[in-house]
Amino acid sequence: SICGRYQRTLFVGASMGGFGALLHGGRLADAVLAFSPQVDLLSACLRPPALGGPDGLEALVGRVLASARAARPRGAEVSVHCAADE
Repeated sequence: SICGRYQRTLFVGASMGGFGALLHGGRLADAVLAFSPQVDLLSACLRPPALGGPDGLEALVGRVLASARAARPRGAEVSVHCAADE
């Protein structure tokens, strides 16, 4: 693994970076810290390129959820911080 040479790893990101931290960190990092991750890709004005259009974006969202779920059995901590506009 790319993280194997480190004692501990932390994936941190905000907005689309938070999406990336969740996408990869759940499977690779010891901890993930995401600030307002952009996970509703279909309504986002900026989104990653995805093969397959809307279906490809939905598949990416599914991969983020699967990654986050994979963290707990590995003992990794996932922390998501969001704010609400009022």
